[in-house]
Order: sequence, then structure tokens, then C-alpha cells
Amino acid sequence: RTYLGVDSDKNSVKNVVELAKEYSKSTGIVTNDSVTGATPAAFTVHLSARDDETLIAQEQIVNAKADIIIGGGAAAYTEVVAETQSEGVTYEQYMSSNNITWAKDWETAKSYKIAEGSRLIATLTDDYFKSYSDQPSLAEMTSTALTMLSADEDGFFLMVEGGTMDKSAHEVDIVETSHQIIEFDKAVVEAVRFAAENPDTLLIVTSDHDTGGCMLSSEAVAYI
Repeated sequence: RTYLGVDSDKNSVKNVVELAKEYSKSTGIVTNDSVTGATPAAFTVHLSARDDETLIAQEQIVNAKADIIIGGGAAAYTEVVAETQSEGVTYEQYMSSNNITWAKDWETAKSYKIAEGSRLIATLTDDYFKSYSDQPSLAEMTSTALTMLSADEDGFFLMVEGGTMDKSAHEVDIVETSHQIIEFDKAVVEAVRFAAENPDTLLIVTSDHDTGGCMLSSEAVAYI
């Protein structure tokens, strides 16, 4: 079983978002996967149930420290918000009383203004972004998040995931995977541009894992 933010004894382990908040920095998560997917969840919750998207959504609403969480996952959140939590109120009521904006469209999400004590959770698709042509692009979400978070004079931490390429690689869809890699590259360009304009920025680009055993043949290159 895959754990999220806990050690082998199921004790919570501080994540990077929580560490950044201790230094008074703004924090954000952007993905074109569902926000309840493994990577965004690892930066926002402490659970021993990676596949329980309902429980992950509940934990993101109540306990996550990220100021902004942007991605897919509306289906999981729609299922959760009407439920009653332990305090006897629905999760929707909890969000309202704790200044959490739940945005289900990009116009609402990108107009959000970070303020002390408020948070944004944007679930823009039912699950993950299924095609490279889905909007908003990962690059646009990245650029918007950078603009939001960089207003903090104390600095910020932002994690951006190109998660949809994993889905297409699992399906050995070389054309979609190639497009997804290009979309991720465009998001990296936005981050590089920001870092060039703000030289005190640390930018790390890394890989997660490979799936599907995809390889480019001469025929595939010609087809793409």
C-alpha cells in the first residue's frame, strides 16, 4: 500500500509545503492530474490510503496548508462537499466558514486573490486533463500560480506536476504522451522565464518515473 506523508509506522512526516509555511512563505500546487492524485496529495495530506480520493479530498479541505491547489478532481470534491464531517457541518459549510474558495471553472480560479487566512482549491475537470488540448494549459496554470504566489514578499514554494503524461504513457499512447511532454516543457518555459526575471528563484525540474515502456521509432516520429 502506498502512503502519503507518513512513515512506515504511519506517523506524519512534514512535507515541503508545511516547511515553507513555517517560514511564512506562500505555497501552491498545480497539476493537470486530479488534485487527489498521488503527487499533489503527497504535498498536501498525511494518509496511509493513496487510492482513497474521497478521504484525500476531505483532508485537503480540512488540513492542507497550501494556499492554492489547482488541477482536476471535481468528481471527488463534488462527492465530498455535501457530506457531514466530524464537527457536524458539511465540508461545503466548512469551506465557507474557513475562507476556502472552491473554484470549478478557470475564470473563478484565475481571478482569486491570495489573502491571509484564505485558500483556493480549484478542480477544473472531473478527473484529470485527458488531452493536451484541454484548457487551461499547464503553462497557463503555472504562469497564473507564479503571479499569485510571487506577490508574497516573504517568498513562495510552488510544485507543478505534468501528471497527464503518466496516464497516456500507461496506455502506450505515444502521440498523446509526446504532446503532454511538450505541454510540460511549455510550463517549464514559464518557470524559467520567471526565474530569469527573479534571480533569487531556485528552479528544480525532475522526473517521477517512466510507464508503458514507450519508445520513439522512425515511423512514430514521422506520424507525430
